[in-house]
Amino acid sequence: EEFMETARGMSIIRKRQIPFPEAGGAALYRHLILKSIHEFNLSEEDAEKFAFRRCAMRWHPDKVMTAVGIRLLPEEYDEVGAKCVEVFREVQEEHKNRLRLRGTLPSGCD
Repeated sequence: EEFMETARGMSIIRKRQIPFPEAGGAALYRHLILKSIHEFNLSEEDAEKFAFRRCAMRWHPDKVMTAVGIRLLPEEYDEVGAKCVEVFREVQEEHKNRLRLRGTLPSGCD
């Protein structure tokens, strides 16, 4: 969220300036689950929902590209878009795996 605030004042944004999660989307999602359980005293199920929403709000490719796409260098545009897709796909897969393990994955979501 801090980057998005800073990015608003930038005329050109480079890929290296975007703080992609170093350990990947799945690790970020798991971290946010644990953090929300401990900081907000949420149940595991509520923490998963909270973490998924936070990740989607931050890393959904459409969100990122709408916020920074016009200011990216043209040669980095596709690469940034692909990285956002990768991060968000990892988040989605981890979320589905957790729902599947609990037996709450809605039918048709596989």
